[in-house]
Formats: sequence, C-alpha cells, structure tokens
Amino acid sequence: MYQLNKQSIFAKFFSWLWDTDVASFKTMCPYFWGYVVTILFLPIILPLRVVYAILPRSEKVVDAFEYVGKSKPYKVIIVPIVKARLWTTVGTVLQYTFFTIIGACVLFIIAGLILTVFKHPLEMLAVVGAIVLIGLIVAAIVHVFTETSFLHMIGTPFRFIRAMFIALYRNWCPLIKWD
Repeated sequence: MYQLNKQSIFAKFFSWLWDTDVASFKTMCPYFWGYVVTILFLPIILPLRVVYAILPRSEKVVDAFEYVGKSKPYKVIIVPIVKARLWTTVGTVLQYTFFTIIGACVLFIIAGLILTVFKHPLEMLAVVGAIVLIGLIVAAIVHVFTETSFLHMIGTPFRFIRAMFIALYRNWCPLIKWD
C-alpha cells in the first residue's frame, strides 16, 4: 500500500490538469498510467488546459456540454465504448508496450556497450569508470545527508524494479491511502 499526500505538488498538478480529485484513485495502476500519458502528451495538454483556465466561463458553454451528453451520437458511440472497458484495454496495451520499449532500449544499450568494448576498450572503460564514480559520489552525498545504510540506499532502485516486474507479472495493483 502506498501512502500519498493529496496536498503534494504532483497530486495538485494532476488534479488541476485533469480537473479531477486524485483521492478517487484507489489503486496505483490508473494513477501511474495516467501520469505516464500526461507526461507523454504534456506539450499538447498543458497549453490547452492553460487556455481553458484563462477563458471566461459562460452558461452557453455549460449548456453545450449538457446538450452533448444528452445527444444521440454520444449515447450511441461514447457510452458503449466506456461500457466496453476500452480504457482498461488501452491501458494494458500501453503497459506492455512501455515495458517492451524499455526492454528493447536496454538490449540496444547493452549491445552498443559490448560493441564499443571490442572496438575501443580503453575509452569504454574510462566512460564506465566515470559513470560509476559520479554515481558513487552522488550516492555518498545522499548517504551523508540521509543517514541511511549505504547498501540499502544503492539497492533501493533494484528492489523497486523487481517489485514492479513481479506486480506486472502477477497483475497486482497496489492500493493507495491518501492523506
């Protein structure tokens, strides 16, 4: 179970952007995938939302939306799509597509690293050494200020990734408790 705060900047941003109450999310899956879609389409969504927030409200706009909700095309097209759980299917497809792309990127990076080791071994070792050194310096600084176990802190991302894959495989969705 995740314990999230409704007053956090991320929750407030999500609520403002989608005009919804984040406390309505009872599990982490729709909230997480909603954020993934938000980040992917933020260059399109944000300007539209800002324009919508700036424009004056009028009763004509409200009446237009009520008319659309009562219209026959809405009842014939939109309502069956919602009842068919289209968004659950789309979310599942996005979920597996996301992990497939991440896996392909990781394999591509590993293949590139192996190829570079054979073509330019000293440069490759220097780059890997620099990356490891920078990572250890950052981890040591964080360790000094957080006073947590250094090995526990380094292992946290790997435990999170492992838990994420187990949850995906077993189709688990963690609960959210909003403060």
